[in-house]
Amino acid sequence: METPLLRALVRRIRALGPLTVAEYMHTCLLHPQFGYYQRATEKIGRRGDFVTAPEVSPVFGELVAIWFLVQWRDWLQSPNQVQLVELGPGRGTLMASILSTAKQFPEFYRALQVQLVEASHSFRAQQQQLLQPFVQDRKVAWLDSIDATELDSASSSEHQQVPVLFLAHEFFDALPVHHFIRSQNDGTTHPEWVERLVDVDDLSMDRHPRLRFIKSRGTTPAAALWPNHPMIKAVLGCERPESIEVPTHALAVMERLARVIQQRRGFALLVDYAKQSKPPLACTLRGVRNHRFEDPLAAPGEADLTVDVDFALLEKVVRNTAPALRVMSLSQREFLLRMGIETRMQVMKQKHQDKAAVLAAAFQRLVSPDAMGQIYQVMSIAMPASNEHLGSRIFPFEDVAA
Repeated sequence: METPLLRALVRRIRALGPLTVAEYMHTCLLHPQFGYYQRATEKIGRRGDFVTAPEVSPVFGELVAIWFLVQWRDWLQSPNQVQLVELGPGRGTLMASILSTAKQFPEFYRALQVQLVEASHSFRAQQQQLLQPFVQDRKVAWLDSIDATELDSASSSEHQQVPVLFLAHEFFDALPVHHFIRSQNDGTTHPEWVERLVDVDDLSMDRHPRLRFIKSRGTTPAAALWPNHPMIKAVLGCERPESIEVPTHALAVMERLARVIQQRRGFALLVDYAKQSKPPLACTLRGVRNHRFEDPLAAPGEADLTVDVDFALLEKVVRNTAPALRVMSLSQREFLLRMGIETRMQVMKQKHQDKAAVLAAAFQRLVSPDAMGQIYQVMSIAMPASNEHLGSRIFPFEDVAA
């Protein structure tokens, strides 16, 4: 499909050479003029390209809010200031549900200071509109990136560091990845790994250009570094795959989160589309348009690009960066059931009997193994225990090995 971004990509490739998969993803999603996330079109919901859990039911956001409330109260011991940072907030639906719920707990709401990390101008405008009441309460501000210095030095008026809570819902699946292909040699005289690149298909005509994947002719800086990185080799173990997908941007973000949590005390909750019974580091890049998967090269700028998130690899990053932190994971189904979604849905049905069927359908979509319940994973990253009577238990991950 010919798109405005395709023409721009063709010009760039012909002038500067093929793109890495990571460069291609970043350009497709965040090109200032033609990027998928920069365009003012409907992306989330039935009329968009995909549906997320917060859009299915506000109960999802309510339960996430309660999770953060419990950590603030029990583990942080109700400090009068706490920073809540959401990465990639989309339309702002999840944060709207969280803050609406937090308002029912005045002390918690007063303590919250929310910062949204958003690179898309289009999404930021939607967030500002949806969250306007909370902006007026001076509860919400925006950051351009996870590297913002505010995350390193947030302090209260008493010059004590403010604890931090991180939230990332369907954020890591859209971060750029590199693809590497094992070359047919022993790696002694020629590189063992080459990189998959995006090039213009020479067989396509100038009037209707197409893109294609190619192999780099030799090694690249990324191919020289990542396939032989100790952490990547540890994940692969005895496996010798022909190709691998390395989420380099996700690894950098996780290292950043771990360092900030270790430095300032706090927690993180990550929810994302997880790898399901695939070989380690399997290539999973695809386009998503009109609620269907498609060739990632088919419609640059018109389709979302996404990958499965390797939670085991992200956990290794945290353990390597900050060994004292605890990392625990559950399926979305288990997390929501343990958080009491059944009881909450029953209360909603009694209150809104005319919407009982809609609520039942939302419940099934969120927790059913055939819908979102199993393919989405929930990861908690927790500060070291500082209170003996709490032990190492983090609700609702009590029986999950940390």
